[in-house]
Amino acid sequence: MIQNKHQYQVTQNKLKELEQGLVELLKIKETLRPRQFDARKNSLSGMIKTLKQEIVEYESLRKQQNPNQRNRYLTTE
Repeated sequence: MIQNKHQYQVTQNKLKELEQGLVELLKIKETLRPRQFDARKNSLSGMIKTLKQEIVEYESLRKQQNPNQRNRYLTTE
């Protein structure tokens, strides 16, 4: 679970790396045995899915903590 902005940034960077790894894997698909390809693809896809879920959860929690932060200082007449 992402607990702060630093972890959030690290997670986003790792997600980009994994997505790029999946692109690279697809490029070499024909050089791998089907089981090897499927295992690597499933592993990368699983990690990507997990990180995306963590990012969504963190962003959601951040929004709940600061729902109208910039409107806080506005006055109504």
